[in-house]
Amino acid sequence: MAQLIDVCPFCGVNHTHISHHLLTFFVVCQHCNSSGPRHRNADGAIKDWNSLSQVHKKAQFLTEQTERMQTLLGRLYQIESDVWQIVHDSSN
Repeated sequence: MAQLIDVCPFCGVNHTHISHHLLTFFVVCQHCNSSGPRHRNADGAIKDWNSLSQVHKKAQFLTEQTERMQTLLGRLYQIESDVWQIVHDSSN
């Protein structure tokens, strides 16, 4: 079963290829020299690489969402502070 190799999860470049050493196969990025898990066949190596790529994409998405939530939380704290200031000023 031939599978397409996902882009490198580490550098995002699509210069990957299958490499082998002794009885194992693995995907290597020619741009950043990252390599995927070793497997006994090329299809398994590609599957493992693509799984690694998917995990990296999910982690990147979660990191971006966390940063966005922190920004929104900072804005919420500022609004809360402004409201308290208005309430305090109006009571004086």
